Amino acid sequence: SGAPDAGRLSTLRHVGVRSDRPATSTDRGAARLARLWHWARAMKGVPRCGGVFGRYLLIEQLGQGGMAQIWRARLARSEPGGHEVVVKTLHPRLLGQPLFAELFAAEARVTKCLSHPGVVRIVDHGAVGNLPFLAMERIDGCDLSMLFRAMPSGRRVPIEAVLAIAIELCRAVGYAHDWRDEDGLRRPIVHGDLSPSNM
Repeated sequence: SGAPDAGRLSTLRHVGVRSDRPATSTDRGAARLARLWHWARAMKGVPRCGGVFGRYLLIEQLGQGGMAQIWRARLARSEPGGHEVVVKTLHPRLLGQPLFAELFAAEARVTKCLSHPGVVRIVDHGAVGNLPFLAMERIDGCDLSMLFRAMPSGRRVPIEAVLAIAIELCRAVGYAHDWRDEDGLRRPIVHGDLSPSNM
């Protein structure tokens, strides 16, 4: 409705749109403020330790990878020390990249269908703002990389323990590879990142 005023044109020019006059310091300040406002809006749902993320209170960041961040959490309205879960979120730096958001959503859709003692159970999934997440049951213990690091120098994990872990891992992976949908059609699932920190 009508042409924008000269100040708006100048601000638009400063953020990459042509204008007929040079930007003034006031225009540059307005452009900086506009960028800050957009950044703050995008970061509104970004998880932080001690913060509320959707229904969850994030207690501690457990780790992060190239695509996701992992948090120890509990329902925000539950009592301290209440039932805990693990919340996995898409890494905030990947916001606005639809491919990664779709990969994350696909992981949630597939994983929530699995039911096996060797596969962590998904209890919730969705998005907070534009940031997708999934919540998983929290299992006490350590992952294999922690186990390896905890071994005294020069000692190895006993072969009996290695075999027991390998057998359980093969059972879980075999279940996923042979997974069938509700119609009985085989829909093999490949993990793609069987690393010690994920077991």
